[in-house]
Amino acid sequence: MYICAQDGETFAEAFPRTKKQGLTDRFIPEYSPKVKSGDLPEPNVALGREAIKELVTFAQQTPRMIIGTAVKERFKRIWDSQPLEIQQSPRLRQQFLLEMYLAAFNRQSATAEQQDLDIAARAFDRQKAIRQKFFTEEIPNQVAIYISRLKKLYEDALRQLRKGAQIADVSLSIPQLMTATLAYKENELQAFDSAWRVSSKLWSECHVTGKNGHVYQKFVPTPTEDDTWLPVEMAQGQILGKGK
Repeated sequence: MYICAQDGETFAEAFPRTKKQGLTDRFIPEYSPKVKSGDLPEPNVALGREAIKELVTFAQQTPRMIIGTAVKERFKRIWDSQPLEIQQSPRLRQQFLLEMYLAAFNRQSATAEQQDLDIAARAFDRQKAIRQKFFTEEIPNQVAIYISRLKKLYEDALRQLRKGAQIADVSLSIPQLMTATLAYKENELQAFDSAWRVSSKLWSECHVTGKNGHVYQKFVPTPTEDDTWLPVEMAQGQILGKGK
């Protein structure tokens, strides 16, 4: 089954709690950025009908597809070079072989040759990259969506702080967190609240003076034992800027 989306969260939301069941291995993932829609070319119905007729005739005359001996050995080398997680998925191996057979079938050949293996290998490498990018998240429910988004904000903020960014530039208020996670836009404030009750354990409160001179309650990632960017006030267990 082909499946297409612009980001991994979309896949995870559409098929929650299915990764361990192996559902993602049944998909053939595809990706495309958003594009402007336009007119499609007129299909050549007669040409299409003739092509289908030729393929059907070929299929009826071909009892089975086979792989050339040399190609079979090359396929084995390619498959054996894959990460263990991929090698342990019979469905992904089946998809790889199917892609090769389809390339041969398209040439009306009953034997898969090197050119068919090359086509299948390119398609498999593309799908593998999409899988690694988009099929890593597992989202059990709506609250977990916002936990996942808060986690990404936490990791990004912590990465900036470790590179020397100022707390005032990295810290986020609750309204900013609601906006950044799209909870405000999607009217999911109740789900956000539930997610924040869990995720807030990873954040520390601080007070930051805004450009207008007002002091705002904000949050930054709680420093780990290895972090050296935290100010004295936070190291002593005090709230940054409180009382100033």
